[in-house]
Amino acid sequence: MKLSIIVPVYKVEEYLKDCVNSILNQTFHDFELILVDDGSPDSCPKICDEYSQKFNNVKVVHKQNGGLSSARNAGMKVATGEYISFIDSDDYIASNMYEHVFSIMEKECADIVVVGRCYVYPNGSKELREKQNVYEVMDGPKATAIMNTSLLGYFDVAAWDKVYKRSLFNDVSYPEGKLSEDWYTTYKVFAKANRIVYDSTPMYYYRQRGGSITHTSSTVNYDAMYASREVYDFVKKRQPEYTAEANFAYVFSRIGVIDNLTVQPTVDKQKIRKIRNDMKANIKQLKKTDCFSKLSKKRKIQLFLIEHCLNSYTIIFRRVKSLGISD
Repeated sequence: MKLSIIVPVYKVEEYLKDCVNSILNQTFHDFELILVDDGSPDSCPKICDEYSQKFNNVKVVHKQNGGLSSARNAGMKVATGEYISFIDSDDYIASNMYEHVFSIMEKECADIVVVGRCYVYPNGSKELREKQNVYEVMDGPKATAIMNTSLLGYFDVAAWDKVYKRSLFNDVSYPEGKLSEDWYTTYKVFAKANRIVYDSTPMYYYRQRGGSITHTSSTVNYDAMYASREVYDFVKKRQPEYTAEANFAYVFSRIGVIDNLTVQPTVDKQKIRKIRNDMKANIKQLKKTDCFSKLSKKRKIQLFLIEHCLNSYTIIFRRVKSLGISD
């Protein structure tokens, strides 16, 4: 078996068939689809079983609810493919995604291929947010350092827009009970890879749902800054030539937490100030690097306000969000 595609399933009955059908209709055929029912309380378990009864290459794992990491780990335990891919069950993919990926794999002798994404909104509209016509071949250390920096566009830690050699996950699993599980995991896999290719061609359709963890403002994701610090320390020790890029991701992960704290019903100014103070040295370090020169004017202003006018920044950010203006 060439490829194992793992789809964790939980409370997505409205979207599940779109996801599964987009996989089963691939122009690439040498794959098994593993649907992991993570104790879903709706009709998802039944839908999964119907697919497995109809298609020989569909497996179903039923388990008690344990979260996204638990579901992915359960899928990997039964996977038999030489390569592995994760798709979120409310998203869908282009019909030629895997054919496209494996043509790159063969051309570049790559261990991991990352594809571009298209954002899909509840009203049906689609948006390409990332830089287009980007094709970058990297070694593991460089890819580890620049993920989540926006230096290449939307090249980040997400598990689901990538295809990996299965062997890279030997001794690596997703941490259970944490948010930002991808951030805690992807760098470990990247660091083991010899060649990683990022191709911005949009192949993955990333559905924007207000109720998901990613888009729920009431969830303050402290794990994002803890995980990014873990990556920063790893890169600084193992690949010091890329410290500036890892520091970039670390700084903006903390800014993301500040932003999230700012829009909570009760704003914890003391906690916001502590997060800012803890990264002041990192901001100064960032401003001395080429990474800073590549920032947009908006991001440079954001850094200045956070560093020197934190109260003004939180007031402005809260106001902007209340008006529904995109950041």
